[in-house]
Amino acid sequence: LTSNVSPSIKGRVMFEVKPEKTEALDAYFEFNPKLGEARPLMFKLGQFKKPFSYQEFVMTSSDLNLIERTFTHAFLESKLFASSRDQGLMVKADLWDSGVPVMLYAGVFNGNGKNVKFDANSGKQVVGRVEATPITGVSIGANGTFNHRGYATDSTNTQDYVVWGADLVLAK
Repeated sequence: LTSNVSPSIKGRVMFEVKPEKTEALDAYFEFNPKLGEARPLMFKLGQFKKPFSYQEFVMTSSDLNLIERTFTHAFLESKLFASSRDQGLMVKADLWDSGVPVMLYAGVFNGNGKNVKFDANSGKQVVGRVEATPITGVSIGANGTFNHRGYATDSTNTQDYVVWGADLVLAK
């Protein structure tokens, strides 16, 4: 369910319904203020996909060539907490209207994954992505994340993850 509250404000709620459980995938608000004649900035708050990896962030499931995502998806999501959905705040800067074919994304997230009701540690995750289209049909992306999982309530151990990635997309 997606709703445009106004030209500058949009909300979305999306659930995954299974026989054993129902869980929220997306639940967020976007604020896209008009600056002059363009809307170059977008602020997103709630639970949504982190801006990491072309396959995870940009490509929808219906656009996949295979029925499942690659093995790296599960590794990035469950072991390194780099991709997938999380609660947080993200800023997107679209430089296309300024004549620069670049999109910038930066976000701060809980770092614990989707549908975690309480933040059980003091750490946060910072995620960033840059996408450039130097020529039509060629897109180059780079992303990185630092996840400081902090001190858990039942432990004094911390876990830090630094993950970098890049992608090259050739389109028709």
